[in-house]
Amino acid sequence: MRTVGTFDLIFKQAGQYDRGIADRMDIPLDPVIRREAGEWAIDSALLPAYDCDFECSLDAFCEYWFSHSDGSVSPDQSDIDYWISLFDFETE
Repeated sequence: MRTVGTFDLIFKQAGQYDRGIADRMDIPLDPVIRREAGEWAIDSALLPAYDCDFECSLDAFCEYWFSHSDGSVSPDQSDIDYWISLFDFETE
């Protein structure tokens, strides 16, 4: 199931997937985190992303954000900007 919204919403949903709280049936096939037309999404990499200016795998997202944190505190904009700079190569 595709989830679209703010980074905070996507962060929380990805955290639920990572911790096994959310139903695994809701996770898209080959899941990725995308920023499309200013909105964030958890989507399937199998689907086209015409307005996507950033994409990384859900696994890479969860490894970065949740490997050393329980995800209880959402990142601020400077944290997000830094993360984007690290993973931006995946859209090229």
